[in-house]
Amino acid sequence: MLPPWAQRIEDLLRADPTKSAAGLARACGIKGGSVSGWFGKGKPTKMISGDNLVSAAAYLGTTPEYIMTGRQSATPSQSHPVNMDLEMLKSSIVSVKEALRTLGLELDAFKAGVGK
Repeated sequence: MLPPWAQRIEDLLRADPTKSAAGLARACGIKGGSVSGWFGKGKPTKMISGDNLVSAAAYLGTTPEYIMTGRQSATPSQSHPVNMDLEMLKSSIVSVKEALRTLGLELDAFKAGVGK
């Protein structure tokens, strides 16, 4: 029996004849054997990594949330924003900028006004 996330990926692959396990592997930048492991073949995989989850969702035209939970619509437009602690994020960015400044470096994106 496959983990629920792997079953949803397999179901999405089967539902779209233009998609394949080989294409999914290419989209994730991994070997076909790794994708086979998701489906219980070869060396089984218990959990998909975050970067592969995002790449697989994009390739399959769905959301990472749907793959992992099955509770959301399978369309990317239905994805919801993450509840981020913006103050903590701001504090982290300031800390990184200060650390880079002590090294004589600067974040070009912030210098150019991106992220304001």
